[in-house]
Amino acid sequence: MKKTMNKILTIITLLLLGSLGCGYTLHAQENATEVTTETSKVNYVYSMEEAQKLAYQKKKLIFVNCYAKWALPCVGMNQYVFGNQEFADYMNKTFINLFVDMKSADGKKLAKEYNVHSYAHYLILNYKGEIIQRISGGSKLPEFKDKVRIALSPKTSLKGTREKYESDKYSKKDLYNYLYALNVAGEDSLFQKLGKEYMAMLSDKEYSEKKNWIFARIHRDRKSLYYKYLVSHKDLFVKENGEKTVDNYLSSLFSSEVLSLATEDTDYDAARMDKLEQEMKEASLPDTCLVSIVYGIGKLRRQKKYHEMLQYIEKNERYFAQQLGVRPLIEASFYFPQLKGSEKNELLTYLRKAASRETGADANRLNKLIALMEEGYKGIEFDQLTFAELLKKAKDEGKLVFIDCYTSWCGPCRAMANSVFPKEEVGNYFNTRFINAKMDMEKGEGKEVAKKYKINAFPTLLFLDSDGNLIERLIGYKSPEALLKAVSDIKAK
Repeated sequence: MKKTMNKILTIITLLLLGSLGCGYTLHAQENATEVTTETSKVNYVYSMEEAQKLAYQKKKLIFVNCYAKWALPCVGMNQYVFGNQEFADYMNKTFINLFVDMKSADGKKLAKEYNVHSYAHYLILNYKGEIIQRISGGSKLPEFKDKVRIALSPKTSLKGTREKYESDKYSKKDLYNYLYALNVAGEDSLFQKLGKEYMAMLSDKEYSEKKNWIFARIHRDRKSLYYKYLVSHKDLFVKENGEKTVDNYLSSLFSSEVLSLATEDTDYDAARMDKLEQEMKEASLPDTCLVSIVYGIGKLRRQKKYHEMLQYIEKNERYFAQQLGVRPLIEASFYFPQLKGSEKNELLTYLRKAASRETGADANRLNKLIALMEEGYKGIEFDQLTFAELLKKAKDEGKLVFIDCYTSWCGPCRAMANSVFPKEEVGNYFNTRFINAKMDMEKGEGKEVAKKYKINAFPTLLFLDSDGNLIERLIGYKSPEALLKAVSDIKAK
């Protein structure tokens, strides 16, 4: 129980963490593990009918706690927010408080009527049952109280500010209030759309103001004017919003690209990595930020310095606590069939230690990788050749050409690379009949190949003769059995 409560407290404390150790939103989906609830100090009624009647009589709004006992955020909010006596007194004085078990018949009906799908989630209604404000996600005090308060005035509530905006007679302040209410409600698509209108009204200097930080997430492009202003005036943003908050945001703009390099989901490009490193330095990201650590892993991996890479990870392992799941995701990509002797043994020792540290799906993936490394690679052997060199080698050896046409973002492409091409039976068939190659259709020669053979779906498996003539084209993921069956009749024309 003590460990559970510590975990809850940690979740309540962390409001916004980014993609690589800096981003967490206080939500839980409906596959979470059931946990023990804690009693709050708020006085509740337990039926909508009673709540509406009391709201009408006492001229109050209804605060609805959409409670799911299996969701840690709901449990944490009950313990550390609604369990706060001062805040509970405020809620009891200000609202008619309705508690709804979302797994009950009434809860399921309410979820459908009010479109509640994630938890923690709260509704503030008038006695008619109309939404005055929605609060998507939990947060600590006093921030949560600030979110609740906006429902008390039509100048700040979601209902009131929406009506003001739709009247087309609104000021810059009115638009801000509407956007703030949308942000609290989790209406992200509309917030993103209208946020651009508000940002156009601001001077560059106003970007850094604390109240306007909620609009930073609209700008996800490092080429944007906002990003360039932030980097060149970072001290202003840090003064208003705090160094950690600003660094978390900047990290999130690099995280996807850096992670894809560390896992080799994208092909090596030295110039691109150098440019990425320079941009991170210009953003003044600290070396202890997880995105910087992950970049270091990618750099050593691309240099094939595997011993140094494993030592680097262990030296910086404490920083992976910033974002759980990142380390095993990277480690599960450590398939290096070319390693022999002591280098292979070192990697296997490292992976066994990693697998023992993890649980569930992460441990399973690492154990499968260990088994594959121990058995040795017996799958398709891909040549690193130009298109012209592939055709020449095929002609010299009297074989056909097989090209795996993929993209870095294609999930089915990765699935085939990880679970189909490494199979021994697949390797035996392809290695004796084809010269095999992989090409990213969005880079280098891949662009010309995509154009030449009209490739617009991924993965596409091309089979050519030694003159480059198309013999067969397969599109989409194929299991090992389906792939072997599909290629069994492929012959030169």
